[in-house]
Amino acid sequence: MSGKKEVFGLVFIIILVLNSFLVFAVGERRLNENKYTSISGHYSEGGSDDDCDNKDVYIDWKFQESQSIEVPHEDDCSLNIPRFRSRPSEGGCWFLVYEHDGESDDDGAWSRVRPGQIFDQTAYREPSNLDSGWDESWFEDYCDESNDAWDCVLDYNFKSTTALICVSDDYWHECTGTESSEGVEGDIGTVAQLNDELYECILNENDFPIWKKVEGTDLDGDFLTTSEGDCSDNPSTDPSFCSDIKKPEDCGSIESRQCAICINPSAPEICGDGIDNDCNVQTSDDCNKNQPACEQTAPDVPGAEAQPVAEPVPAGQTPPLPFNNIYGQAFSWIDTADGGKCCGFQGMDDLGKHIEAKDGSGQYLCLNKQLTGYEKATPDAIPPGWDNEKCTGDWCWISASSNAQFNIFTIKQPDKTYDLTPK
Repeated sequence: MSGKKEVFGLVFIIILVLNSFLVFAVGERRLNENKYTSISGHYSEGGSDDDCDNKDVYIDWKFQESQSIEVPHEDDCSLNIPRFRSRPSEGGCWFLVYEHDGESDDDGAWSRVRPGQIFDQTAYREPSNLDSGWDESWFEDYCDESNDAWDCVLDYNFKSTTALICVSDDYWHECTGTESSEGVEGDIGTVAQLNDELYECILNENDFPIWKKVEGTDLDGDFLTTSEGDCSDNPSTDPSFCSDIKKPEDCGSIESRQCAICINPSAPEICGDGIDNDCNVQTSDDCNKNQPACEQTAPDVPGAEAQPVAEPVPAGQTPPLPFNNIYGQAFSWIDTADGGKCCGFQGMDDLGKHIEAKDGSGQYLCLNKQLTGYEKATPDAIPPGWDNEKCTGDWCWISASSNAQFNIFTIKQPDKTYDLTPK
């Protein structure tokens, strides 16, 4: 048998010791889906032209694209106008006003509202503050001979029984929900995006659902702000291919984890890429110090929180692993005095290496099933087992105790071949 022989002693005791690092639990952030093209304030006391002095009018109706919308018309105030079923071409959101005085005296008007306007039971449009998203040049009236509806748009402090916000997609997004001992129901916890900011649906101190601005910015559109721990929020420094990553659901590949939108506290750590993918300095980028990423498994550390939640994956696509490495392969890990060793991550450089286990069980040899041959030292020797718990994929940590010490292993590297005889 050609080549040199290395002799070393091993003791076979397998104790799996997980590297104790903290894994932050990050709940799934989802975009609010209660979207409406138009909302309507409705007033119908059947009074006089002075009805619009009333300040207690609420938003009554919310219209989606598929819903029929009845808006005031210059003749009878009841003609269906399809254009309010879609978003305004100029941007913003539709806001319709009905001022019903009687069978033939109804008045109506409409306006476009700039993104940023919020209606709820506590925060409402202030007519004196045009910076809040309103501008008189955006108003137009229908069947409004006495200007009642126009006055309503200009003067009313509209509120809403449910919270509504006009955001960057030019839709009204609704916030509803309750909280009880059984948990949270409705939209509580969902988010809506306005330019580079996020608004979250929460319950205020009176248990009213409201949209509340989340501190920090969200420049990359991953629905996590800098104040929430997003450590990479500037997409201007992204590699060129990141322009194809439009939303968090696109963050499925290892390559995509270099993009700002795919780097945040809810992302998996990809060891070996030199990037803090999960924005957690306690999760090592060194695969030797990161057992879950080395083995492509989740940690089972007593007292640790749940593993990070990856973004939703489109139907038909494979969800990304919670922990991974730049090669997308499973390797074998063992704990050592210097923090661990990932067998196989360094490729051929790892093949044939031996280490001392931290638990005192002796030395182990890093071997690959496809690149290692073996020969029985005696006719009755037991072949080495590749299916022990220190094997992950084709890479294994093999000890010299029991059956392994009675075999000669041949390491097949491209530039050299040599034998190892454990004992």
